[in-house]
Amino acid sequence: MARAKARKTKAPQIGQAIPVPTEKQRFEDFLKGFTFKWECVFDRQGRVIAEEDPDDPGGVTKYGIDKSAHPNLTSDHIRNMTEDEAVEV
Repeated sequence: MARAKARKTKAPQIGQAIPVPTEKQRFEDFLKGFTFKWECVFDRQGRVIAEEDPDDPGGVTKYGIDKSAHPNLTSDHIRNMTEDEAVEV
């Protein structure tokens, strides 16, 4: 029976810089531990649709993305947004 060789790792030398993850990298690593679920409105066929409640000050909303929080997005863009696009926003 062959024995696996133990991998030796080098300890950092004195004065050698240890790579430190950026705040963005730490946050992205933190988020990997979560599964996000969207609060969505569905049509009769089960497709996600944009919510357009006239009493909602956020305006058009889909996948939790609303017009007031994202003024750079048009209402049409929010209405037609895919789940992948919402993740990127």
